Amino acid sequence: MSEQEESGKLFNQVLRVIAIMGVVLLVMLLIVTVALRTQYVITPSVREQSPDARDVLERANDAVNSVSLILSFLEGASVLVGLGFGAATLYGMRSTQETREALRAETARIEDVRKQIDAQISELQQYRPYLENLADLRRELEESRRSLEQTIDNVARLLQADQEFRLKNYDTAYEFAHRVLAQDAENPMALYIAGWLEVQHLRDKLDEGISHLQKVAALEANWPTVRAAYGIGLRRKARTASGEERERLFWQAEGVLMEALARSPRLLDFEGESFWGPIGGIRRELGQIDGAIEAYEKALSITPSSSYPLGALATLYLRKARQAADPTEWLAKALKTFEGTRTAAFGELAQKPNNYYLLMDIAQSSIMLGRQDPANFKQGHDTLAQALMAEVSLNSLETSLRGWHDLLDNCPEDWADVRENLEQAIATMSRAMENKAAA
Repeated sequence: MSEQEESGKLFNQVLRVIAIMGVVLLVMLLIVTVALRTQYVITPSVREQSPDARDVLERANDAVNSVSLILSFLEGASVLVGLGFGAATLYGMRSTQETREALRAETARIEDVRKQIDAQISELQQYRPYLENLADLRRELEESRRSLEQTIDNVARLLQADQEFRLKNYDTAYEFAHRVLAQDAENPMALYIAGWLEVQHLRDKLDEGISHLQKVAALEANWPTVRAAYGIGLRRKARTASGEERERLFWQAEGVLMEALARSPRLLDFEGESFWGPIGGIRRELGQIDGAIEAYEKALSITPSSSYPLGALATLYLRKARQAADPTEWLAKALKTFEGTRTAAFGELAQKPNNYYLLMDIAQSSIMLGRQDPANFKQGHDTLAQALMAEVSLNSLETSLRGWHDLLDNCPEDWADVRENLEQAIATMSRAMENKAAA
């Protein structure tokens, strides 16, 4: 209630009190007037009394007349006062009535406003489901925003991992891939990069790498590169096994690789090599020489400028020479293929300076070509030393050492100078592996 309304209310109350007091006073004046008039009526007549009594009565009449005058005045005053108080009372009543009417009007207006608000609320109630849906949508959008930000961060890390991998910074690439997996454990690309590095370059994480590649292969059934990488992991696992387990893993690895190549026959790995090469390696491990030659020839048809399938074929031709009654043709074919291997490796080296695998192909083929020119022995050992200066994993050193042993095992017995240099290279490789393992 405002200050003006409070003042009006107080004023009305004062008027009511004054009116009531006026009425009471008026009644009292009327009673007094009646009493006096009665006394005057009962006073004896002057003519009926003695002279002394008449004198007294005359003085009494004078007094009565004075009183009558006073009473007349009082009657008039009482009427005026009554009229005044009546007017005041009427004004007070009228003011109160007006206030009541004003309050009723304000109450009616407030009631109208309340009804309007109730009507609006009732109308808005029908939109409550939409408002709730909007709230849910807002939460979903906020979650999508956070998810998008996380995806952007993951993509940036994956790009960095890929770049570091191609620069041979394997430890850094592996760190970036695992940072993505910490946020998204089923990120296919992160699983692929981490799994490939664990299989190819992290000797103590082979099982973890196989698990990662198997997981992403299940997630991405139409990604043949991942299935091929999974096959590579199984092949490496087979090399560490023995007996029936070894053979079973080799067969499983070949099956997985063949399935991937059935989808994409020209499939290449991170190094740009055909996955027919690993199939050739599996068949060679299983003693299937002709099948291995067929696989490496397919790899060569896909990557004709690559030294990798050429070097593998040259070693297989040496093995065929050992099995043949007349090894001359196979030995000549082997030496020619070693020449092709060195030429191809030099050609690739121009585009990939200091590449470990290319330097190793040059070193091995040069030692074998020492059969034709002893000067090639020096080139072979110098290139081997250069290759071992590169940053390389223990797995890669082990793979290369296995290649040197294959050359020695299939080198003709009468190639004494070649065998001697092969043994020197094997000793150098063994020392490099010991130093790497101790580091």
